[in-house]
Amino acid sequence: MARRTHLASEGFVDPDSYADRLLDWISANLVAVVILAALTLIGVGAYAGWRGWRASQEDKAAAALGAAEREYLTSMGAEPGSYDFAEPANPETAKQSRAAAVDRFLAVAKQYEGRRAATLARIEAGGLLVEVGQPGRAIEVWGEALPGAAGHPDLRALVQTRIAQAQESLGQWKEAAEAYAAAAEIPGYPLHAWALADAARCYAAAGDTEHAVTFANRVQAEAPNAQLPPYLEARLQEIRATRPAPAPQAP
Repeated sequence: MARRTHLASEGFVDPDSYADRLLDWISANLVAVVILAALTLIGVGAYAGWRGWRASQEDKAAAALGAAEREYLTSMGAEPGSYDFAEPANPETAKQSRAAAVDRFLAVAKQYEGRRAATLARIEAGGLLVEVGQPGRAIEVWGEALPGAAGHPDLRALVQTRIAQAQESLGQWKEAAEAYAAAAEIPGYPLHAWALADAARCYAAAGDTEHAVTFANRVQAEAPNAQLPPYLEARLQEIRATRPAPAPQAP
């Protein structure tokens, strides 16, 4: 049987010619086709297996975090299934329970490094460290949480804000301002205006008038309808009314 030409009389490509050529190619390269198909199936299966393994690890990490949290709550006297508890009458008992919980949370974070639960565990550990009077160590723990929060904007903003608050409690105003500013730059952060305002406030406390005015003006420009607390709004107005000191003139 004669083969068709590649172009029909009207000038369009004849689809039958492609079918003929494809069959010829498959016949001549049958082994390669079989190997390619096998590799494709193996790749699909491996990806599905990897996703299943990852989901399993996430579940295990979440379960471990939940167990650590429940153990802490129980040690503080919370009823089963409740997150509420009365502060123990003995302050030393409460301090020891929190210190033990910090160790458990950090163990979960280390065991499940790279999982969302590891980041959450470090956030919890840092909060407890602040409660036992160790804000400096809390900052370190939260700093270790930042890489794991890279793919989770909500967690990254939370960590930056916690770091800023701890630095503020230590009087590290410039560092706190920079941490608040970093939180404000995270896309979609719902407290964007608050972070800008807190950055302005901390820059002002650090004596950096130029940055303080810049961030105060950003609140006005980027979130004019933000509902800020009266004290914070009043502070922003004070900052906007100031002017950076002029740069010294060259002799």
